[in-house]
Amino acid sequence: MTPEYVIDGSRITSLETFYDEITRVVIPDYPWGRNLDAFNDMSVRSRRKRPCTAFNA
Repeated sequence: MTPEYVIDGSRITSLETFYDEITRVVIPDYPWGRNLDAFNDMSVRSRRKRPCTAFNA
């Protein structure tokens, strides 16, 4: 079964709060680049069912 993540849009008011919400819901306590390239890498890996291992702070 594919996991389902629920993003609360009311928490998002800027790009930084978008990153905060992704961190809170999808990858809590995991450091990642907090940029659109890193987000893309994470979303592509999740669709390919590969682990997320390449995020840098």
